[in-house]
Amino acid sequence: MFKKILLTFLFAGLFVSCDEDENQINFLDLKISSFEIIDNNENGIYTTTNIFPSNVEAYNINDHGVIWMKNGSVVDRLNLGDLQQNSFEANFATSLIKGERYSVFPYLVSEYGYTYGDTLSFVSNVDVNVLITELTPRNGFIRDTVTIKGENFCSASFNSSNRLLLDDTYHNVIFESDSLIRAVIYPYLTSSEASPSLKSCGIITDIEGKFSVNPPVLDSITSKNLYVGEELVVYGENIHHNISKVWLEGVETELIVTDSITQIKARVPENLPAGKLDFKLQVLDKIIERTDFYQSTTPVIEEISPRNTGFLDTLTIRGKFLDQQSDILEVVIGDRTQNIISQSDEEIKVIIDQLFSVDNPELVLNTGTFSLSEPITMLPPEIIGFDKEKYHLDGEIIIQTKYYLGNRSTAKIGSIIADTESAYTQIDNDGTFKVDLKKWLDVSDLFPDYIIKNSGLMEVFIETNYGTSSKDFLIYAPEITKINQTAFFHASSIALEGTDFGYNKGYAGVAEIYVDDILVENPGNSSYFLYNYTAQIPVSNTLYPGNHKIKIITGGQESNQVEFTIKSLTINSLSPTAGTRKNVYSIEGDNLEYRLSYRIKANGYNCKVINSTKNKVEFKLPQGIELDPVANITLEYGPQTFDVGSITVTEPYERIEGYSLYLSDYYVGSYSFEYNNKFHYININGIFELDESSYTWNKIETDIPINVFVNNKVQPPVIGNQLYIPSGNTFHIYNFDTKSWSIKELNLSSELSLQRVAIHDNILIAIVMDSGFNIFHYRYNLDDDTKELMQFPSIGTISATTFYYNNGKIYLDTLNDDIYVYDLDNDSWENIGFPRSHKYFHRNNLYVYNGILYFSGGLGNEDAERGLYAYNLQTKQWIEKVPTLNVLTDHSVFGSGQNLYFLLGRSLYGYEHNELIKYTINEDPF
Repeated sequence: MFKKILLTFLFAGLFVSCDEDENQINFLDLKISSFEIIDNNENGIYTTTNIFPSNVEAYNINDHGVIWMKNGSVVDRLNLGDLQQNSFEANFATSLIKGERYSVFPYLVSEYGYTYGDTLSFVSNVDVNVLITELTPRNGFIRDTVTIKGENFCSASFNSSNRLLLDDTYHNVIFESDSLIRAVIYPYLTSSEASPSLKSCGIITDIEGKFSVNPPVLDSITSKNLYVGEELVVYGENIHHNISKVWLEGVETELIVTDSITQIKARVPENLPAGKLDFKLQVLDKIIERTDFYQSTTPVIEEISPRNTGFLDTLTIRGKFLDQQSDILEVVIGDRTQNIISQSDEEIKVIIDQLFSVDNPELVLNTGTFSLSEPITMLPPEIIGFDKEKYHLDGEIIIQTKYYLGNRSTAKIGSIIADTESAYTQIDNDGTFKVDLKKWLDVSDLFPDYIIKNSGLMEVFIETNYGTSSKDFLIYAPEITKINQTAFFHASSIALEGTDFGYNKGYAGVAEIYVDDILVENPGNSSYFLYNYTAQIPVSNTLYPGNHKIKIITGGQESNQVEFTIKSLTINSLSPTAGTRKNVYSIEGDNLEYRLSYRIKANGYNCKVINSTKNKVEFKLPQGIELDPVANITLEYGPQTFDVGSITVTEPYERIEGYSLYLSDYYVGSYSFEYNNKFHYININGIFELDESSYTWNKIETDIPINVFVNNKVQPPVIGNQLYIPSGNTFHIYNFDTKSWSIKELNLSSELSLQRVAIHDNILIAIVMDSGFNIFHYRYNLDDDTKELMQFPSIGTISATTFYYNNGKIYLDTLNDDIYVYDLDNDSWENIGFPRSHKYFHRNNLYVYNGILYFSGGLGNEDAERGLYAYNLQTKQWIEKVPTLNVLTDHSVFGSGQNLYFLLGRSLYGYEHNELIKYTINEDPF
């Protein structure tokens, strides 16, 4: 392998040795032409080597020689230096053992690289007789010099050198000749009595006798206290870290490399026992022992004072070597590192200022690499006292405690835990902390929850994992400093201001309000509230006019009492004494300006107050009640009831008893119409006819081909015996005689749908809408299906438009505009005004009967209404009538004899109107 490596360098050099000068020699011509072994005897191997070409000096050969190998590995080499001739001889014997097989080859080294000859194999006949005559001295220690005398010593070569062996360890030769060798003892000794030998010429020759290692001598060790990891120095003679060991109380130490023979450095190990420790030094197989020779610095806790302790208490730990002079020194109690306030080797003081909740905690001292634990007993917390005798609910209180270290979750004041950290200051080392009661108790909150005991006592409660403590402090009694006024009407509110009122939520509280020593109950609504600084109650309707007193009792403590007066009312007269529900009536007297303080009733039903002054109140009779012909008027004020007088009532309306409407048949989207002097409605459930004698509905047709009915704004035309129901751009026509349906297709786009329709003399007037919600108005001839666009007054929202046909005229009521009348014969529009001042009105009904246009119900600016208005088509005047008994929207009207009937649609709160209201026209005085 070695030869192959050298050849690699040879060929690599080939490419860099060429030159453009043709006279330059070619190193490829340099060859070893022959190589042979000429002798193999006990003195060595003799070889001869010939080189081609003969001008060897031209190649600048700077080294030549032979290399011998065994089993493919280099044994040694012989370097003969530069060469000036074309042959050389070489003889060698180093490291050859008689009878072993070797191989050898020559080499040349020139400036162009290596050149090698053939490899020859041989069995060695070499037998070198190394003779040792003397070894001195026969004892010593590391670094001592040993001299060996003898014959036939070999000199050091490429792979072979002379070595002194003591047992199996080699020691370095510092001088050598064929008869004298000097060696220095290295620190590789393995025993105190060693067998010496010499390795020379590759052969180990034993030396008779033994070599004794000088025994160790122990002088002393480091005298100062040493801690774990520090260096302990052992002083003496004939000691060295490489052949020594040191034990402290049976624990082997780590030795530090020093290369000294007079001292050893050992690192103080962990986990040594405390006190004086035994020492042992071993050098090779020699042992020196000393009893109580080393002072251990292992810490010892001798006392903890006090063992019965608590949070924020100061503990004193006494002992030895407590501070190990390392980065680690901590006292852990309950898995929390506590605050060390002083420390020394013999005493550590620590304050327990870190909160924990471990059962049966231990004190653990971690110092250096040591961890010592001791049992302690944690005492329960204790409240010592407060800084003042009394406190306001929004004041500050300083609480002095002992053995307590907590947070807001471990303390309660007034039985509640603070919901914010800002309600208190952190506990100082004296166990004192300040509490902002206003924040802790949520005094300014609408819904506090704190508790005050009787006699104004509030409890402070603290707890740790080791017990609890509680103590009461006194709250100031409530004080009323202001009342909103001194005289009140009923139904008004008494408002108080002051301090320390507490709170009352109705279902829970610490305070109550008393009037004339009678408890005012909290009704659970906004008329009553009681907070810390303010309170309000409604004036009780049980209080008679005169003087009264109010007070607050909080936590059993009474406030000062404040006087107030309930005003008295005087009733003088009632006018008029006859009228309808439309009329406005008045009562004269005194102190009538506050209308909420009293109730005016007619036969026990509430009247609506319209206006009030100090000496007069105006009202209307109940609007949804059928009153008796005589209505007795009373005024209720607190516990008083005044008989005001009576009113003779004219009522043109009545609710028809026995009328029934099955809501399963009806819904508001139905269309209503009159046929053959009878009232009907139609929807997907059928056609229904009203029996005026029994006021019941009869279903006269069940087959309905249409499944969409928009709302009651559509008035389906009735022409002769046929009913026209608009659907999309067609009419579904029902024949009452044949009880059959037919379809009338209209010449309208499929995108158009009929919204409002009227038919007069076979002329259709229609409002239609396309798929984009655009509105168009058509005049359509049903005979020849011709059509033309026509002009209508502006229509905003089609759903808010009332479209009504009667006797050749169309009545159009659009949102926020007047009512217009279109005369189909004259093709003209007439503005007939509007019955009310505000015109934002829709979902009402228009109906013409006996020359009068009736406007009823509808949805105005605020809510559904019950108004009825009449427009005389001859005099062209609007008159307001007595309003209906019910509010009405999307409803129907039909006339019969001297009566109008109001039915269907919606009533109060949007529910289906399931009553039939009869209106006798000539009984209405208006």
